[in-house]
Amino acid sequence: MRTIGTLLFLLFGLSAKLGAIPYCYTQAEERKQWGGTIMQVLALHALVGGDFEAQNPPNKASPNAKASTAKDSTKESRLNWGIGTSLGLNYMNPDNEREFDYGWRIRYAYMRTPSLERDSHLIGAFVYLHPAPNPYHRLLGAVQTHKDCQGLPDGYPTPFSFLIGAGAILSSNAYGDTQGGYIEVGVAFMKWFAINAEVVYRVSFYPPSARDRYFEQITHSLNLVFNIF
Repeated sequence: MRTIGTLLFLLFGLSAKLGAIPYCYTQAEERKQWGGTIMQVLALHALVGGDFEAQNPPNKASPNAKASTAKDSTKESRLNWGIGTSLGLNYMNPDNEREFDYGWRIRYAYMRTPSLERDSHLIGAFVYLHPAPNPYHRLLGAVQTHKDCQGLPDGYPTPFSFLIGAGAILSSNAYGDTQGGYIEVGVAFMKWFAINAEVVYRVSFYPPSARDRYFEQITHSLNLVFNIF
């Protein structure tokens, strides 16, 4: 009986101790975990933007060059649009106790540049960098609506993040096709919300031989990407 009483006393003491520790799953953590990550494991994308300041224009003196109906100015913006899909996790450490968080995605995108009759397929990966994932950083735009169960500010997570990516690009037009690579950087907004947007600057690289098929060796692009779960 003494042994049973001792065990009951220990169990009672342990349960009382555990009961004194509040379960504090904040609104900010919930938004990052559910809206930002689980609902966006697989996402769809719509892209719109333009190419500009393309370097090394096509070599018209090449015997393989054909008469071009597209605009050849290397300084003129050329509108493009596209669609895509990606797979990944936006927040790897959604809890508010961490001052730094990151995410990753693998993405495929199809881009169309009508003025050049150019189709491009981009396959690559990128990471999100969330410099201040918790809602305590007022100077970084976090919106604090109330306090959590520990008396700390709570509300919406910081509304912007950074992204860095790279991958391969396969492009074709009326004169042939080519393969190259790209790197990109950008700013993402409200990644904790199921519908969000990004501004992405991309530099695409093609081999010198691509000039014979009317591809610039280096192309700069600025795109607005809408993400839909």
